Amino acid sequence: MNVIKLEFSLKQITPMIHFQNENGATIRATELKPKLDRFILLWMAYENNKVKCNEQKIDSETEILKKIVKEKDYDNWIIDEKHIALNYKMRIKATCKDENKDLLNHSNKRQKYLGNANYILDNRNKDEEDKYVSTFSKKILVKIICFDELLADKIIELLPILIDLTAFGLQQSKGYGNFRVDEIFKENKKQQYKPDIERNYIKLLKNFNTINNNVLVYKLELDKEKNDKINADYAVALNAIAEYNRFLKSGLRLDGIYIPSVIMKKYFKQNGYNIINEKKAMKQKLHLAKYNIENLTHHDNKKIINNYDFSDSGKIYYTRGLLGFAQLYQFSLCIKKNHDKFDIIPRYKNGKEKKAFWKVFDVKGKIGKEEISRFPSPLHYHVSENYKEIYIIVNNNSLISLQNENPIITFKEKYAKEEKQRKTYKKDKKEQVEYVQFTAKLPDTKKFDFESFFKVAGLDTILFMANVKNKFNEIYEGEYFLTKLEDNQNER
Repeated sequence: MNVIKLEFSLKQITPMIHFQNENGATIRATELKPKLDRFILLWMAYENNKVKCNEQKIDSETEILKKIVKEKDYDNWIIDEKHIALNYKMRIKATCKDENKDLLNHSNKRQKYLGNANYILDNRNKDEEDKYVSTFSKKILVKIICFDELLADKIIELLPILIDLTAFGLQQSKGYGNFRVDEIFKENKKQQYKPDIERNYIKLLKNFNTINNNVLVYKLELDKEKNDKINADYAVALNAIAEYNRFLKSGLRLDGIYIPSVIMKKYFKQNGYNIINEKKAMKQKLHLAKYNIENLTHHDNKKIINNYDFSDSGKIYYTRGLLGFAQLYQFSLCIKKNHDKFDIIPRYKNGKEKKAFWKVFDVKGKIGKEEISRFPSPLHYHVSENYKEIYIIVNNNSLISLQNENPIITFKEKYAKEEKQRKTYKKDKKEQVEYVQFTAKLPDTKKFDFESFFKVAGLDTILFMANVKNKFNEIYEGEYFLTKLEDNQNER
């Protein structure tokens, strides 16, 4: 049996959020190897034209992989058909932490994480729950022992692309936990390799878009005229990602003033679709249930919530769900200047009463009788090594597959036992709570597609990010330019 030794040197680009705060804490082989196994087989399925099914549907990727593992060509590669595991061993080691890129060292105060992660960075306060740390390693070594020459060459070819395409730890889709392959060694001999994230993305497009537009790639870059003058850092990139993603999904807040979600609203209005999104439906349902949300139904003496006919449930759409499902949907029932006009909802934590102005809905999706446990965001953000470009990888196939299944999403109100505002009825001589709930659909492929969406979201235009800060918590004024990568571009 041939034994081929490979070694990949990785460079960390952005902080990784996880539970361990040790010098050697980094990517886990148990997370990277399964991803690489699936990626190699899926890549080869498209590369060798073994993809038989043009239909985009849920679990199509798993079906393709099951067919591939049965191919005789891969007898020496696969050691576990059930878990789709390839015949090589992996070990990962981080040399030491880079304290200069530890976020805690840039503030005397115990702070929350950058962007919209909202995770506590350290565990100095033992009473806090959900403690996480950020780690930034100077160098990471991925050592692989492989038992097939062709498989070893495939790993050399595809691991750099997977690393550019994947992130690790918490909030990995928002730019955290980014790495790059820096050097490659085979049997202790350095291989010819020059890191080029854009070239790898073009390879990705060429391989996976032979049948459908399964993958789309967009680039958000600093204004080229200012590029050389701007000292960008990872905090600027991560905060820009958080700001832009919020802008796409739900709107922005600037100095306490809410800027509406112009992207989603503008997109559907521009395309002539008169729909009710989930948040409007929530407000109207709460209003009909006698919740005091007068301040949310009127603006400048103009009524902004109509009496929609909810008998036609087909009008309600889960527009935010196009960018990923959430298990809970939470929004404020009140704005600061009208606190006195709203009956406060009491919340209790550790036996202590806390006043809140928030309403929470459970979100559950179903395809037929099967419940959708989760639908991660089809958007995955990656940061360039110089922090001046942000690449948006769009898993177009995952959204189209879900749209084709026409899921039904249910929103059901949650509230504390002590909440005053509730509507009750009696059943079997017991007082029961009547929850506010409704169902919604996901806009289908005729109503929503990502290529049209990103044209509205600022394609080929300069965008200004208002709340972006650097790692020293200073306002960073920069302009961003959104473009689309095409697979017909010349490789560098």
